[in-house]
Amino acid sequence: MFYLACFVPVTSAIEKADWHILYRKRMEIVDKVKKWELTPNVYWNDISCELPFEFPIVSKDGNDITIHRNHRTQAITVGFYIIRGLSINPATCFYYTNDDEKIKHFDSLTAKNPRSNWKIKENWYRIRE
Repeated sequence: MFYLACFVPVTSAIEKADWHILYRKRMEIVDKVKKWELTPNVYWNDISCELPFEFPIVSKDGNDITIHRNHRTQAITVGFYIIRGLSINPATCFYYTNDDEKIKHFDSLTAKNPRSNWKIKENWYRIRE
């Protein structure tokens, strides 16, 4: 029982450290996505990108990120896994987005469940799906 009571604050501290330590590298990746230098590159879906070995581990469980492009507006959304979910356990991600539709969606998720979802800073969200 004691373990469960301590797990949430420890996880939160680890997430905060992860966010601050890897922010610049994640922004480099976002910039590469914006320039079309990184695109989805796996055969099993059209949103996943396995990052090249030149990047540090910025996304848990394989260093895969998700890339969503709004082809109408040219906006992007890039997801970095904090916890890679399974069917019974949802994924938790840091998301960068400059897509107004995604921003509205993420804002609605933060309003519905602010304990699991929040805005970190402009264009950045922490979302548990």
